[in-house]
Amino acid sequence: MTLFRHAHPRQSRSSILWCLGFFLLTQLGMTLSIELWRPSWSDPEFGYRVVRLRRARAANPGRPLVLVFGSSRVGNGFASDEITADASNPAAPLFFNMSAAGGGPSGQLRYLRRMIAMGLVPDEVVFEAWFPVLETEGVTFHSKNSISAHRIRFSDLEVWHRHAPEIYHHRLGQWLEWNCVPWYSNRFTLIGRYLPELQNEKQSQESILWRQLLSPMGWIPIPIDKVPPDSYQQALAATQQNYQSSLAFEQLHPITDAIFRDMMDLCREHRIKVVTFLAMPEETVMRNWYNPASKSLARRYFTDLAREYGTHFVDASDWVPDGGFLDGHHLLGDPARRFTRRFHDTVYLPIQAGKDLPTLIE
Repeated sequence: MTLFRHAHPRQSRSSILWCLGFFLLTQLGMTLSIELWRPSWSDPEFGYRVVRLRRARAANPGRPLVLVFGSSRVGNGFASDEITADASNPAAPLFFNMSAAGGGPSGQLRYLRRMIAMGLVPDEVVFEAWFPVLETEGVTFHSKNSISAHRIRFSDLEVWHRHAPEIYHHRLGQWLEWNCVPWYSNRFTLIGRYLPELQNEKQSQESILWRQLLSPMGWIPIPIDKVPPDSYQQALAATQQNYQSSLAFEQLHPITDAIFRDMMDLCREHRIKVVTFLAMPEETVMRNWYNPASKSLARRYFTDLAREYGTHFVDASDWVPDGGFLDGHHLLGDPARRFTRRFHDTVYLPIQAGKDLPTLIE
């Protein structure tokens, strides 16, 4: 007769507690890793930019860092690699494109806070000045559906706490829900990164996409010389449908103003020089969609804000000839290179030399 010895209840409880403790530690470790070192495991767009940035800084120790924040207009239009080529000059700055698809003022503020939290504090920054966000940002920032949970980092929560306290607890809940079991929440991103053969093409696409799209300095070049006429008209029609109504804004939303000022105050606190607010190029047809009073309001606002904080506002909306755009406001590769070189030579270098820019500043 075979006798089975039952485990002592204390041993069973101890085993369960050890397993539970190990599980909680692995989840906490994963969350800390994402927040501080590996954001690509949750948000590939931001995370792979951080990977590129750290790699660039490691290869160029001691060089000043200039981060360029903005939306996809900056993402496609600011060819940071074009003006960071001179590695032989240890004093030449590293320009890095730290844009985000759909990144309005609150996105720029959140990315700046992330850089500081991760110890990647820039020496200088350039902020995008896109005119319609002066009104629309205050509305979209309060929308509960404006951002996916996997794109929220812990350092972002303070932005909602300060500027949208009524939805702060919703954002905190999103972050907690996503990060309570991060190994599960981020499973598709992790498998897509390390074991893509186990997923179908659609599931692993995001991780692969951002690794392929980003240049060494964060730029996303559009690799075509000219858009076929039919494709351009379709893209322009989509741009018109998405944005034309927002180009007739009538007022500055107070939340947008508070966010911009928060950005500037944060830079002052950390001794980060703000090079300029930059209005990106747009095709003539898109510039004509603006209500003249709206454009005047925006130019006046950015001029006054820049003057108050001792920086500059550069309106480069007419710097690129028609034909250099994908859809009226996203620059193609070669026009982006020429635009960025012009910005470097006629704006950045004169500012560094202490020269005034009366022809560029409204």
